[in-house]
Amino acid sequence: MIASGNAYHLLVRAFNPPKHKLLILAYIAKDGRARFFVINSERTELQKSREELRKHVLALPDDKTHEFLSHDSWLDCSELIGGWTAAELEDQIGSEPECCIGRLSPKMLTAVRELVSVSRLLSDRDKTSILQQWPDA
Repeated sequence: MIASGNAYHLLVRAFNPPKHKLLILAYIAKDGRARFFVINSERTELQKSREELRKHVLALPDDKTHEFLSHDSWLDCSELIGGWTAAELEDQIGSEPECCIGRLSPKMLTAVRELVSVSRLLSDRDKTSILQQWPDA
């Protein structure tokens, strides 16, 4: 099922080289394109060194709250990536249902909503779209 706040394990072709990543669906744009936040194993040096970026990278501890995690991770809410339409994502889930791997916890859903609402890094358009589609905890 496609829903904001759900976690997916997808091949990201925009990375060089392309690789599978854990992604959280942020929203579906009016043009049908899916936009995602990325989950990373580590924070980058840039994320560690800049205060505004640090605020946008939320800790996802491997405490069994998120069963799709195998180790402590970080949810990067400072930017969004795309590459798929909602229809392509539905097709991917239909052919490979295991790519939909879970959902953020209610506590994390609330934390993301609060962060997005005050973000100085995300565009107003992205913030509005996320907040309209982001689930309440």
